[in-house]
Amino acid sequence: MTGTWLAGAVVLIALQGVGRRQRYLEIGLLVLWATAGKWLLVDAAMRRAAPGWDPTAQTPVLNWQMGMAAAIVLVGWWASRVMARRTREGVPEAYSGSRGWQIVFLIGSVFLLVGLSFELDRIVGSLQAAGRAPTLPFGQLRGLLFTMLWAMGSVGIGMVARSLFAGRPDALAGRGSGLLVRFSWMLLAACAAKWILGDTFYWAMVRAGGAAWPLLNLQMLAGVVVAGSAILLYRLTSPAAAGRTAGASPRFGWMALGACVLPAAALLLLWGLSFEIERAIGRAEAADGFASLWSAAHLRLLWLTLLWGAGGLAMMLWTRLRHSLSMLVVGWAVLVLSALVWLLIDTLAFRVLEGVVTAPVVGNLQFLIGAVTVLMLAAALWLVRTGAARDALPVAFTAGLGFALMGLIGLWLGSLEIDRFFAPESGRVETHAAMARQTGLSIYWGLYAIVAVALGFARRSAACRYAGLALLALTLAKVVTVDMAEVRYVYRVMSFIGVGLLLVATSVGYSKLAPKMMAAKE
Repeated sequence: MTGTWLAGAVVLIALQGVGRRQRYLEIGLLVLWATAGKWLLVDAAMRRAAPGWDPTAQTPVLNWQMGMAAAIVLVGWWASRVMARRTREGVPEAYSGSRGWQIVFLIGSVFLLVGLSFELDRIVGSLQAAGRAPTLPFGQLRGLLFTMLWAMGSVGIGMVARSLFAGRPDALAGRGSGLLVRFSWMLLAACAAKWILGDTFYWAMVRAGGAAWPLLNLQMLAGVVVAGSAILLYRLTSPAAAGRTAGASPRFGWMALGACVLPAAALLLLWGLSFEIERAIGRAEAADGFASLWSAAHLRLLWLTLLWGAGGLAMMLWTRLRHSLSMLVVGWAVLVLSALVWLLIDTLAFRVLEGVVTAPVVGNLQFLIGAVTVLMLAAALWLVRTGAARDALPVAFTAGLGFALMGLIGLWLGSLEIDRFFAPESGRVETHAAMARQTGLSIYWGLYAIVAVALGFARRSAACRYAGLALLALTLAKVVTVDMAEVRYVYRVMSFIGVGLLLVATSVGYSKLAPKMMAAKE
């Protein structure tokens, strides 16, 4: 029955040249849509949902159901070309507008992708029956294949648009003939959202991702396909994505945001690698003899912080090879966020929730990642101050933020290790551990404040000097209110002597250096 209807549609469309007044083309298109709807609802969906459906009963792709879908698509392509030809001939009918044949083509493309999606069930079923399928749940495996299929389909639509409008970038970017381009981008965006929310996040929440090797698995492959499809589609539609060309409609201006494609692809890869870290830690925990000083959540978050910080720096380094202001800005934002996560969550939040982790002082993962973050921030600031990066980010604000984060991380690194060394849980100090810890923190903060003030003088940075003085005032307040409460005489004297000497040194340095700086300014 489906074949008979399709043959009738072919005859009617073929008669359009001799019977334009009889509307053979419109009737043929209606019959073609009805045929496609019958195949979709009856021949495919209802058969798939019927009880006892066996995916291995037919050969995937090479079967009558898929053959009929391909025939419908071919007829649809032919009909779109007929409509495009009549558009060029200037036929005044309503269906001969510049969008009509593109709509027919897009419907045929989606129909083909739907037909191939039904074949994925047969492919997955056949692989599982043969014992060759990856160790993933049926729904996740089918969803990943579905994502890759539709992502590659969006690239295919972009390739067709590029070939049809070769040599006409204004037409490719225009409002009417840019329909294919816009649809391909929307389809790819939907695939990316599906991969982020469904193929990765959902299955991570239900913890049913299988025992695949890190990186060498279908989930990561799907992410690479989506990211690569975004880059390839951008290259295919570059006349529209590079900006408004002559004759392009302002309504197509959102394609000028094509500069965001590279950062989006990089963020997709970082998102996928985040789950690979989860997978690697999970395999390590399942192995015999694995022991970690950190809780499972803390360990994962530390490695994720390092991954995203390194990813942000890599995005900024990319701009040294190929100029991309968007990559620079997004990379800097990712690196700053990773530094804030280390400050607020990896250290402060877990210190409050879990207490002191009795790891080796300095030689532990928490300290290592904090130190590496400082180095990455320093490298990022060097990148911001050089080349075309000056046009992308406000150098003064960026440098101030970067140095502030580096200073806070440095202060917190030493404080954490002093806290770890003198913690009663560590057993390194047998008596008066709490008093020794407070004294050590006061001395370290005072020394850090002096270094900040000296650095402020050396670099002629008022903000750095004021930050050092503020920390010194905070240290003095801590000595008076905290260190002096219920401490023994020896520790009280040590705290007062240490802070007093630091205050004297700071006042002397300020009195000597401030007049010189004022004279240099004059």
